[in-house]
Order: sequence, then C-alpha cells, then structure tokens
Amino acid sequence: MAGGSSWTVSFELYSSVPRPVASSVDACVTFVCKLSGSSTVKGLFTWADYSNPLNTTARLQSFPPSMVLVEPIWSTYPVTFAETGLPPESGWWANTTGGSSTYSEATTLTFREPNGTYAYSVADAERTFSSPGGSFTVNGRMTNVSVLFLLVTYRVTFTEVGLSPGTLWSVALGDLGVSNSSQSSTISVGVPNGTFRYHLETVPGWTTPNFTGQLTVDGAPDSQTVTWTPVTYTMTFIEIGLPSGTRWSVTLNGLTESGTGDLTFPKVANGSYQFAVGATSGYSESPKNGTLVVSGPPFPWWILFASTSATFLGLPTTEGYTALGGLIVLIAVAAASLLVYFRKREACR
Repeated sequence: MAGGSSWTVSFELYSSVPRPVASSVDACVTFVCKLSGSSTVKGLFTWADYSNPLNTTARLQSFPPSMVLVEPIWSTYPVTFAETGLPPESGWWANTTGGSSTYSEATTLTFREPNGTYAYSVADAERTFSSPGGSFTVNGRMTNVSVLFLLVTYRVTFTEVGLSPGTLWSVALGDLGVSNSSQSSTISVGVPNGTFRYHLETVPGWTTPNFTGQLTVDGAPDSQTVTWTPVTYTMTFIEIGLPSGTRWSVTLNGLTESGTGDLTFPKVANGSYQFAVGATSGYSESPKNGTLVVSGPPFPWWILFASTSATFLGLPTTEGYTALGGLIVLIAVAAASLLVYFRKREACR
C-alpha cells in the first residue's frame, strides 16, 4: 500500500480485551494498547485501502503486554503451473522466490500468492528433465504459467582416428533414435543419463574392430574413440609366355615383388596405383606399365611376354634348327627303310 494512504482496522477478539484505537498512514502499524498485567491481544482484523479498495485479511501478532504489531496478510490469488514434457505421473516441484514450494505428480499444480512479481524455478523429482524457470506477476486475478521440461542431456563426443580427411562417417544410438554424420573427425550427441548401445555405420573401404559398443552417462560428458583402418585386398599379376622357372618382377606404388609364376601384393587398399613390369632378358612385356584402380576386391592383371630372339618354326633359332635337323634325320631313316623294303619285294618276284 502506498505511503500516506488512509486505512482502518477492526478487531474480532478471541478474548475480552479493550479495543485499541489507532490510525496510521503506513502499511504496518505498531499499536499502543492499554492492557494491564501480562495480558496479550490475539485476533483477526480487516483493513481497507480507500485509494484502491481491497478486502484483505491481516493477522494481529502480539508482542509484550504494552505493544502489539499489526502484520498484514495480503489477499491471495491462484497460480497454476501446467507442465509439458515429463513422462506421465512424474513428480515435480515449483518453487517461488520468497514464496511457496509446491509438489505435484499431475500435469498441473496450483498454489496461491498475493499481488506481486515472483521468480520461480521448477525441477522434476528424478532430475532427468530441466526447465529454465522464469517469473510471473499476480495482479488481482488467477495466473497461469506454462512450463516446458526438456530431457537433461550430456555431450558424448565420438572421435575417429584413421579415416582420410573429408570421409563421411556416422554414429547411431538406436535406443534414443539418434543418428549423426560428419566429415570431420568428431561427432557430438546429446545423451541423457543411462546406458546405451551405439552402432557405427559402414564406411566403404574402411573397417573398425567394433562396429557396435556401449556407453554409460552418469551426470557428466563422455567420450568415445573409434579407430578405422583401410580395408585391404591382395593384388595379383599373372604372367603369360615365360618359360617355367623364369624370374620376373613388378613394382607397384614403389614396392617391388619378384619371383616365378604369379606375383602378389597383399594389403592393397582402395585407390589408384602406378605399376611397372621389370625387364626380362629375351622377352618383351605388355603392358609394360600403367595405372590400376582398386575399388573393392580387384581382378588380377595379366602380363603377356613375347620372345625378342630370332625364331625358326616358332622356336628360338638354336632350338628351331635342332628340331629341324632331327626331323630331317627321321625322314631320311624312313625313306631308306622304305627303299630297302621295296627292293626286297621286287627280288622275290
């Protein structure tokens, strides 16, 4: 009540005591009561503010026999909080600064406050949801306050190690219906308290020891590290045209393998690679070099060798003429045998 306002007091006494006579321009007044002995005054009274009439109840609180303090109790009005976001039948509180603390397991709770502006805070019983709180003003009528509770979450950071820069990867928490992707080295997810399983989506050309895992959040942020390694394959070069036991070589991306028969390169990841076939004396190779692309299990590469020496009858010169000589001898022997046979036959006629 504004200073200087005129107001009056009337008493309804529980015991017969003299009625004090008082007037004041202050919101609270100290009454000088003509009481004898150790008598005290206890009772209820009402007051009216003539500049802004309100029917208000006040309490008279007695002090030592000669002094009585009037402490007004202002008129109160219902304040209703309505929450959304909590699971059904969750317990929650609404607390007002310098005012009441009210608990409910329904979606609404109601308490009373006199006119004024109040700060408030709210909380759920399990402390798993939160709402920022705020303020409300009571001004001679019922007041409604809407409260939105959100699940309290803590940052869980997944950090990848090993992927090529810019590679897209993903983490899913099926229990929460959350799936996040990133082309950077980290993925952050808001996770409430509890234990949850997570799943790493497949990344083409890469693998990790554990595509699934479990994490526990207990009122603090958490972190998980995911190690990726390239998926590798065996690259095979097959030679055609070399005599058995002939050694040859291939260099793939700076690594050289040599031997007889097929040559293999283990642990070749997806990518583009340069290769070159080493020279083999007396033979040409095709292709001699080139670029191969690995994208999944690769097909073998075939290397065709052809002799660069002079040939006769499709064989190197020495072997060709040796074969021809042997053939001539065989023909001569056969011809001589036939001649002897026919001569004997003529002699017998």
